[in-house]
Amino acid sequence: MVARPTLHPWHAVLYCAGHFGFTLLAFGISGWMVPYYTPDAGDTSTWLIPSALTLALLLPRLTDALNDPLIAIWSDRTRTRWGRRHPFMAVAILPMVVAFVLLWQPPDGGATQGNLVWWIGIQIAFYLAFTAYVAPYLSLLPELTPPGPARTKLASAQGLANLLGLLVGPFLIGQMLHLGLPSAIKGLALVALPFLVAPLFVSVKASLRSIPLGRPFQGSPDAGASTPTPNGREDRPGLRASLAQTLKNQAFRIYIGSKFLFLTGMLALVSALVFLAQGPLGKDSAFATTLQGAALIAATLSIPLYAKLQLSWGGKRAYILSLVLFSLPAAAITLVSTPALALTFTAAAGLGVGGLFCVPYALLADIVEADRVKAGQGRECLYYGVQGLLLKGCYGVAPLLVVAVQRWFPKQGLGMIGPALGVMGLIAAWIFLRYPEEEIKRTITHSIPSIGVDIR
Repeated sequence: MVARPTLHPWHAVLYCAGHFGFTLLAFGISGWMVPYYTPDAGDTSTWLIPSALTLALLLPRLTDALNDPLIAIWSDRTRTRWGRRHPFMAVAILPMVVAFVLLWQPPDGGATQGNLVWWIGIQIAFYLAFTAYVAPYLSLLPELTPPGPARTKLASAQGLANLLGLLVGPFLIGQMLHLGLPSAIKGLALVALPFLVAPLFVSVKASLRSIPLGRPFQGSPDAGASTPTPNGREDRPGLRASLAQTLKNQAFRIYIGSKFLFLTGMLALVSALVFLAQGPLGKDSAFATTLQGAALIAATLSIPLYAKLQLSWGGKRAYILSLVLFSLPAAAITLVSTPALALTFTAAAGLGVGGLFCVPYALLADIVEADRVKAGQGRECLYYGVQGLLLKGCYGVAPLLVVAVQRWFPKQGLGMIGPALGVMGLIAAWIFLRYPEEEIKRTITHSIPSIGVDIR
């Protein structure tokens, strides 16, 4: 059997650079877009009618969610000399960067209908290009590395690049604020551009699977899902059938259900820290940023630990540990009464967040690998597309959860958010106890021996 080409260490660096690049853009959108278009009431420079804010945020996100599976299955079915992923990424970079810049250039002065249409339209264009880059990019991981140490190292490096993007983004804006806020945020695009281009230089040969698909396992629910037609082409199932097959995957359902709870809890904690700083702790929003920064720094420092744990314990136990490390301190954060304790518990929760930023990359790559063996099809990107479709809901659920908990427990108010997040995290850990890690390993090991390379 032909082995996968060796992934050069510099190719690993170039690949992870892409994650840093699009994280910078995502940070700019999530952190500054709404405050820029709808600033405080005392600021007369608002560009958007406040009553239209919900529409302007919801419509682009709905179209974005639909893009994920469509682009994913398109990428999976693409066959070019440059592979299945590189063409999408290459075409998406320029529109993504241009749309990001245009977001901060509303055409009219003041709050007008024209600015509303502009903001919605440019957001739709940005999210379309963003998905066309990110979904194929993420699905390169199982194609570049085999299960085991090589994949764990590359997945951990991805998580580190993601966290560094979140840490460096605020610093870069701070350094460019003397140019004005719009120019400072546009500057992120210039910084991100070379990082977005970098993965295109990863050897195409390294991302092309040199292992034949073969036939599905006998008795597999996907057996016969892809059969040759009289003209010699593969008769692939349509979008609905492919989505159904993806969602029937038990390991994927367990993975995505647990990650949905984990990510929702983390995002809800980010929102709750603002209320905590400005409420019980008597601080301002700057202290909330300090708390969030402490969690990110702790998460960044924990990445090497999770890399080692995945190699010695396995991804399942490493991920469950991260859920527990997040849940216990998160349960206490909103109950504390001093800034020092809030900082301590937030940093402790950050140690658990580190697992969310690195372990799932390798887990999903293994799920995809096992599915490829069983089904005899390469639908890597569809899994990442479905993940994007489902997890984007977390960004809407998280702030609603913070508000809902305070309404459900009016007497305790903010104090109940932490315990609620702790319970969510433990439920996620309980769900993940059912993750069939050994079955996935057997499927891959017994069916594709000697497929891998290591990052040396």
